[in-house]
Amino acid sequence: MNIFRWKQRKDKELNAEIRSHLDAAVRERIARSEAPDEARANALREFGNVGLVKEVTREMWGGAALERLGQDLRFGVRILRKNPGFSLIAILTLALGIGANTAIFSVVNGVLLRPLPYAHPDRIVALWQTSKAGDRVQMAYPNFADLQARQNVFDAMGAAVPVGMILTGEGEPQRFVGKWITSSFFTALEAQPQLGRLFTAAEDQRDCERVIVLTHGFWQQHFGGRADIIGKTVTLSGEPWTVIGVLRPDFEYYGTGGNNIFYPMGRLLNQEYMHSRTANPLLWLVARMKPQVTLQQAQAEMANLAARLAAQHPEANAGKSVRLLSLFEDYVGDLRSAFLTLLGAVDARRGFRFPTSFPAIRDLPGGSESDTSNPL
Repeated sequence: MNIFRWKQRKDKELNAEIRSHLDAAVRERIARSEAPDEARANALREFGNVGLVKEVTREMWGGAALERLGQDLRFGVRILRKNPGFSLIAILTLALGIGANTAIFSVVNGVLLRPLPYAHPDRIVALWQTSKAGDRVQMAYPNFADLQARQNVFDAMGAAVPVGMILTGEGEPQRFVGKWITSSFFTALEAQPQLGRLFTAAEDQRDCERVIVLTHGFWQQHFGGRADIIGKTVTLSGEPWTVIGVLRPDFEYYGTGGNNIFYPMGRLLNQEYMHSRTANPLLWLVARMKPQVTLQQAQAEMANLAARLAAQHPEANAGKSVRLLSLFEDYVGDLRSAFLTLLGAVDARRGFRFPTSFPAIRDLPGGSESDTSNPL
């Protein structure tokens, strides 16, 4: 029902009821020998403020708030029509404020509020070797292999390292950064394929076949999401590789959920630098703690193992240790306070000014003293 028609009908009923009440009071006073004019004046005095009675009655109907809103809207429209320049500025200011609030909250929700897309994400940790100065640095493969073999606190411990590749045979050649990973990398994150399967430990060997796993985004962007991708041979940097799996679209690890290919790291084991504790490639490590193990217990064991490595290989590890962070803390890092401050500033001012500069990638979580990119 139209609210204004309802209000008009109720007002008519209220006016009729008030008139009926006053007429009855006047007739009663006239019956008591009062003059008609005197009787009406006394009846009105006894009844009280008619306008106030109407206002209180309308409040009891529950439509007063809508009425005031309608009045405010009509008044606002009249003011805006009289000042079109001011109106335009006001509308743009509101639009920018609302848009900025929406944009910043979307970022905060995606980074800080929404849980990581893993089963039991509280058990996933990032591992960093720390330098003598306490800075986080990536770890050499022999150190990772020793820690993986000696540890007792993780269900799985995986490693990854970036690699540049060129995709050919699918239109124009395209360069991108893929990832060499151990088969335990997917195990640590409990990654699941949407199509096909993931690497097995047998395929993560020096002389294994050339097999790859695609992210969902890479599959969609470069192969159009074709259903027959499993078993297809693609050419990467002049070599044939067979696709054995496509990850689910919710897989994510430091930006690897987009345009990425994963290769078994075992094929690199015949490379000399894989046996050096000081040479590249330096690894990014992730692990899944056993259900009964706390972060403090895992940290204590890793520190003890790091001390043993420093004693056994002082030329590369003297003064170094291993630090564990929950994957969420490692992912967010110092951005938490920055995002919350930015959200508060936008909400308070209903406006947003883009920063004039952004931190270099090496200054973000995961940057290192020896690496100017954030490959993962």
